[in-house]
Amino acid sequence: MKFKQVVELTRLLPGLRERRIAIVVRPFIAFRIALMVLAYPSSLSAQAAPAAAAEPRMSRAVASALEVQLAGIFRSQAQSGAYAFPASARDLSRYPLFATMSWDAYRATGNTAGASQAAYSVARYYSYLFSTADRDGDRLIETRAPWGGEDERVEDPGFNALLAADAQRLARMNLELRRTMPALYWYDGARAIARTVVARTFDAEAGYFFPADAVSGRLARHVSAIAALSASFDGLVGGNITEMVAARHVVPWASELAQSRAGSGATSTLTVERLVAIDVLRDTGRGEEVAALRALDLLGAASPDLVSVFAAERAMLDDPLLDHTVALDIFYMLVRSCGRFRDADVVRLEASIRDVKALAFGAGMSPSIESAERAVRDVYTTVSQLREYLGVSTFWKPEDRRAYQGADATSAAHRLTDDVLVAARRAENRVFEMRYGSAGVRVTTALSSSNLVEGDEVLLRWELTSRGRALELKSLQTGVLGEALAPVAGAALAIAPGGEPLRFSARHVVRPGVRALRTVVFMIAVEDGGGGRGRYFAERSVFVRPPIAVTAKFPRGRIIQGKSVPIELSLARSSRTPPSAQYFWFSPSGLRLVEGNQGSIHFPATDAATATLNVEVPSPCRPGVFPFTLKFFSSDRDAGTISATLFKPYQWTALGPFPAKSGLGGKLPPESGVGLLQSYAGAEGMITWKPVPASACGPGGEVNVHRVIAGSGVSYLYTVVASAFETDIEARLVANCSATLIVNGRRALSVGASSDSASGMVHLDPDRNHILVKFVGDAKSVVGLTLGSNDNLAADEFNNDLMELAEGYRELVARADTGGEARTEAHRLVTFRIADPAAKSVAVVGSFNGWSPRDHKLQKRDDSTWEITLSLAPGRYAYRFLIDQKKQVLDPSTKLTEPDGFGGQNSVVIVSR
Repeated sequence: MKFKQVVELTRLLPGLRERRIAIVVRPFIAFRIALMVLAYPSSLSAQAAPAAAAEPRMSRAVASALEVQLAGIFRSQAQSGAYAFPASARDLSRYPLFATMSWDAYRATGNTAGASQAAYSVARYYSYLFSTADRDGDRLIETRAPWGGEDERVEDPGFNALLAADAQRLARMNLELRRTMPALYWYDGARAIARTVVARTFDAEAGYFFPADAVSGRLARHVSAIAALSASFDGLVGGNITEMVAARHVVPWASELAQSRAGSGATSTLTVERLVAIDVLRDTGRGEEVAALRALDLLGAASPDLVSVFAAERAMLDDPLLDHTVALDIFYMLVRSCGRFRDADVVRLEASIRDVKALAFGAGMSPSIESAERAVRDVYTTVSQLREYLGVSTFWKPEDRRAYQGADATSAAHRLTDDVLVAARRAENRVFEMRYGSAGVRVTTALSSSNLVEGDEVLLRWELTSRGRALELKSLQTGVLGEALAPVAGAALAIAPGGEPLRFSARHVVRPGVRALRTVVFMIAVEDGGGGRGRYFAERSVFVRPPIAVTAKFPRGRIIQGKSVPIELSLARSSRTPPSAQYFWFSPSGLRLVEGNQGSIHFPATDAATATLNVEVPSPCRPGVFPFTLKFFSSDRDAGTISATLFKPYQWTALGPFPAKSGLGGKLPPESGVGLLQSYAGAEGMITWKPVPASACGPGGEVNVHRVIAGSGVSYLYTVVASAFETDIEARLVANCSATLIVNGRRALSVGASSDSASGMVHLDPDRNHILVKFVGDAKSVVGLTLGSNDNLAADEFNNDLMELAEGYRELVARADTGGEARTEAHRLVTFRIADPAAKSVAVVGSFNGWSPRDHKLQKRDDSTWEITLSLAPGRYAYRFLIDQKKQVLDPSTKLTEPDGFGGQNSVVIVSR
């Protein structure tokens, strides 16, 4: 394309006057302009250049439909970054594919302005997800457990693998829009998600990625085909694991799908699963299975949703979800824009990267062997130079640092170059095959074991065979990348066609370190009789276990209640050598163990042991987050660490909603004095104060409003804290809506629609302090408050026991526990009924009972009908039926529903006065 542009320059030349100076100037101008055109990166222009004809594209009809619906979703974005999903796109909350859908749609329609809006909007939404749904800060989003209730959260490898792939695509979109630093930020974010997914969710025995419980970290063997995408992460999962995942799980799943679901219609889950399965099968060279999956008509005659249409269309494109080439393009842009490389070097690197893409990922026409070797060598050299330049403090311009949203752009760039080297090694393998494959040489490997204990030796067996001509080798070395290579012994190193294979092995001792799936890069270096040289790499993953594996379970959760918090420990040893494990307890907040802060756990005759340790809770215990660490040693060797937190939520009462028209500025009755037993005229009838259950509170002090307040408007959270003396204390107010903190009648902090938190010092009087949080929100609101510094929890002692401090709170709780009338107006009898002959138990959970599955269980009236009659005050209530303590369903007898705040729906009942 660019050389055609250069040719077009000749049209400018006849316009020059026929002077003698034109003989010199004309070629000079043409040469300079041609050099500028060639130096400009065609793939990274401000407006994306037209793609090659062979590039896979989504059909324009589907792309236009996606474009319209995506634009509607983007327009619904709240100040917090959250989306309001229409019914046709509700499943997008379960499948984070926004950037990929936008990329495909806007690329097909050529809507560059729409792509720019999409990149900005999706970045805000994903930032919102990480701020609200990643409670432990490990870069994995916590989603609702498919098998559990409202509050059971898991770190799902399927959801997070899709999120990593989509964050990569978001990096691509920013790169195409000439936003290099945001592209680097989102690429590094995608890399962090992928690394954590692999480290936390891989099960070595099953050879698959399973959801991890967000509290205990334990894996639940819930199989989702979408989780297989984790096996395709470059540099993180070796070929042996990718092949294992495909053979054990994806191929059987695809076969079952072909036999049972062809032409029968599908949900969005099934179409996304097929899309992921095609990616994994394509990575492992299973073309026949890919063709069979593509031949299935999963949409049928049903009216499909947005996700199903997209996934069905994209499954037909030879364009993987994971953008394997984006690291190379960001790398090129960093080199091009840093100003430390010569123009000629930048132009040469662009051609080299194009060749490396073709070699490593089949993205384009393969170059000759000489060009391929030169391209790989050029990438290696440039990576080395860029890493050296990154160490200079003046490498980044001030505007670069401002544009990068993360903590350290230099570290992110170093991590990026690690992935560039992964691509370069794949390209070098292809060069090896081009050089020696023509002679019929074939390389095969076999790993001795992929499931190891620290200190074990892993063995990779190499085998070189020839089906063509004989190959004499002057030298052959093998080993592990980063370690010294060892020469392969033998009198004659030769590969004879049809003869005995040349066999040898490489050994590697697994050292202590991160206990997870680790990638080891084995390699060979050869020199043939003609002086030709080549290297071949084999990336293999091994799952490394400690001598003793320790897992912890909190049977009563991590919320501090009562005088102690039990921790159930399960220990499993990999060998019979250590008779016991020693533990040591550390807590910067001063928490202690009842059994002592150090001790031993002995193994019986088996290789498994259990023990229960109890965390002693001080009295009084202030609300807050209490971190702790349990370290284990076996035979003086580190056997593992458990780092977690316990938290005590604030005791809150909630009131609302009042009509929203008053906003934060107007003064409502609770601000003149709180009476917990009073009733007020609310937005939809009379309202009263309600105790906020501990299950509605998060570890950061946040309250999920939908658990206690239904509807939108102005609402309040109220609590009382008692300080032993007058003091100023640090406070932090967090909300995804407008909110203000009122302490003892004085406004202290405010959070506006454009921010999500506010911090400052507030004054506490001796004895009781009345605290109100006033906010304007709805069922999706999350509001939280923390007092004191987490750096020194023991220094901020105050009491928050509302039974002692708040007048009327004891009676309020008693009414809530007994279901007694807490409002002054008459209640109405409401009957809830559902037919389910197969159910063993049915309960109704809703805003009228704090979503508790224990309070209102239905009675079976005949063979199929379950029923209960409740006395409810006038108002609007959201609810669901809980079947067998596992499955929540809507009420089939009513069509009145509302969003539940998590991408789903609740049934609604309105009790009239």
